[in-house]
Amino acid sequence: MNKTPRINRLFLATIIWALASSFLIGFFPFVYRMSRLQLMALSQLLYFLPVLVFLVVHKINPAKWMPFKRLPLSVIGMIVLYALLLLPMTTLLNLISMLFVKNALAGAQAELSAGPVWLNLLVIGLLPAVCEEFTFRGLYYNGYRQRGVWCAILGSAFAFGLMHLNFNQFCYAFALGVAFGLLLEATGSIFATMTAHFVVNGWNVVLMAITASSGSAAGEQAEAAAEITIPILLSVISVYMVLAAVCTCLAAAVLYWIAKRCGRIPHMKWCFRRRMRRRKEPRTMFTPAFVAAFVIALVYMIAAG
Repeated sequence: MNKTPRINRLFLATIIWALASSFLIGFFPFVYRMSRLQLMALSQLLYFLPVLVFLVVHKINPAKWMPFKRLPLSVIGMIVLYALLLLPMTTLLNLISMLFVKNALAGAQAELSAGPVWLNLLVIGLLPAVCEEFTFRGLYYNGYRQRGVWCAILGSAFAFGLMHLNFNQFCYAFALGVAFGLLLEATGSIFATMTAHFVVNGWNVVLMAITASSGSAAGEQAEAAAEITIPILLSVISVYMVLAAVCTCLAAAVLYWIAKRCGRIPHMKWCFRRRMRRRKEPRTMFTPAFVAAFVIALVYMIAAG
């Protein structure tokens, strides 16, 4: 089965559906009574709908498309450490993108921090970790894997970044997508990327809760973010460049330990030296559907600023 064209058509359908649904739900009065957290949960479920349709229409058994392998507790602990070591890199990319575009989540943090921590962990942490990893490191990754390991890593990460539909989140989502792809190869289990994704999102939830607990810090934080100047931003970036460089190198060492503990060092060496490609199959993952999805997402991101 040539999976890549199917996955690209799913990507195009999901982009169109994401934009159309954000417009259509405005016609339902109950939406205006929903909190920011409820809207995030609704959008996550709406984005996942095309995936469910794809599974049903093509009669796909997820267990045959993605590796649901149990992991030992020692590996899970190191996955948590790996995800935490990625945080300075994601913060650095977020700060750099803020030199050119607005922080996409700055306006929502004050409202989100007002909710219960457990509910924020569920909606912001767990739900995206499961749905997005199932989609991008599951279906998309498997579809692109026929064209080679790096095609799977970069292709699924690129689609993951574009699906956020803003330049700010695209920058660090793409980088995380690459890191999660490497983790998937190192462990052979999608549970690993779901865990890492949850840790990254959960860390942000915890930070919001700590900020909110310091009195009226939520409002002050929003005002401070709006008043930040380019010189201040550049000075913070210079600090995070050093921190991100050190932590990313440590993350690479942790990834090596994880691959060794999972017995996948020979696999990692093999899959990065050879291509898993069918005979006479095109080397590129790009199809008209993928290009169309990219153009639509790019035009929207530019128009939205």
